Amino acid sequence: MSLHGKTLVITGASRGIGLAIGLRAARDGANIAILAKTAEPNPKLPGTVYSAAAEIEAAGGKALPLVVDIRFEDQVAAAVAKTVQTFGGIDILVNNASAISLTNTESTPMKRYDLMHQINTRGTFVCSQACVPHLRKAQNPHVLNLSPPLNMEARWFGPHVAYTMAKFGMSMCVLGMAEEFKARRHRLQRAVAAHRHRHRGGQEPAGRRAIDPRLAQAGDHGGRGVRGPAPPVARVYRQLLHRR
Repeated sequence: MSLHGKTLVITGASRGIGLAIGLRAARDGANIAILAKTAEPNPKLPGTVYSAAAEIEAAGGKALPLVVDIRFEDQVAAAVAKTVQTFGGIDILVNNASAISLTNTESTPMKRYDLMHQINTRGTFVCSQACVPHLRKAQNPHVLNLSPPLNMEARWFGPHVAYTMAKFGMSMCVLGMAEEFKARRHRLQRAVAAHRHRHRGGQEPAGRRAIDPRLAQAGDHGGRGVRGPAPPVARVYRQLLHRR
């Protein structure tokens, strides 16, 4: 598998894990949209969107540095539009940006609490929401959230309640959106099966058991025993995903 020619949108990619993911994809020749807040060098936090872009280009990829605060949906929308304009689409979204404060309840200022939830949970949701319409058009789209499994053991909450809540919000985005897309996939299967049945004029091939016409219309039989050419699945999938 290669990421050559694929376009990745990576949040928080000016340093750390986000940059590491970008550099690995760049070695395959990927296009990387770098979404991060840091435009000017900071002695405490090395790396800016521009230094990250230089590293990605040096590694063999194409970089698009975008100064974005993912707490603001207008900035995210503009960044996504610029990415699509520059590279022609989006194949992968990496929700990496995260705020951290490993403090207990009494030691967590509400300003820090709000920041973690705005970036971790809300930022993940906003970026996913903005990218999904473009990911639907990709051949093999993915969303990667850098978040923990939902383990409700007290030991994960005790030391830092607010931070765990914010990171688990990202994890709930994973589960919720996966269910959304699974439902879409099921509708795709029903749509393909229904098309095949209609293509046969609603008639079951000889030697096969009859299908309840109500089920056939809904495609609930899953296309079993139905012959005849069907439309390209990709086209049906696109039509289905664009249906509201």
